[in-house]
Amino acid sequence: SGNPWATLTYACTQATSGDTIFVTAGNYTETARAALPVGVSILGDSTNIPVITYTYATAGGTNGCIYLNSGGSATVTNGNQSISYLNLNGSSLTASRAIAVLHRNNVDLHHLTIEDFNDGGIRLYVSSSYPTLYSTGNKIRHCTINNSSSRVADNYPAAIRVTGQDECDIVYNTLDMTERAA
Repeated sequence: SGNPWATLTYACTQATSGDTIFVTAGNYTETARAALPVGVSILGDSTNIPVITYTYATAGGTNGCIYLNSGGSATVTNGNQSISYLNLNGSSLTASRAIAVLHRNNVDLHHLTIEDFNDGGIRLYVSSSYPTLYSTGNKIRHCTINNSSSRVADNYPAAIRVTGQDECDIVYNTLDMTERAA
C-alpha cells in the first residue's frame, strides 16, 4: 500500500494466484485491457466505491475490459476468485464489454456497477462444446448494469450473456437498458 500501482492493468501483470488487488477510492482511467490471472481477486473500497473508466475500444465477442481467460476450448480452470465493489464505466459507449469470464469456474462477480459499455456488461462463456464442457459455480449478484447492451445482427451483445454454464447463480441484479433503442 505504500507504493501503489497506477493502473489495474499493470496490477494484473504483477499479481499471482492467491493475491487480492485492492482498489482504493477514487477515479481511475484505464487505456488497456486488464488480464486477470487465475486465483487473483479484485476488491474495491466498499464504503467509497472506486470508478474505473475505460477509454479504449475493446473488440466485441468474448472480449472484456477485465478479461478472465483460461485459454483453450477443451478445458475449464478453477478461477477461485472474485471481483467486487467497483464502478466500471465504458466512457460513453467507447468500450465494448466490461467483464468477460472464459473457461473458468468459481468466479464471483458482486456489488458492481457497470455503465455505458457499447455491447455488454458481463459475459460468462465456455465454447460451443457445451454440454460436454461447461463452467460451474460462477455467480453474478448484487450488480447494477445500465446502458450496456446493444442490439446487432449477430446477436452477441447483452447486459449479461451466459453460455456453457451449470450451477450458475445470477441473483439480485438490476439491469436498465432504457437509454438504448428498442
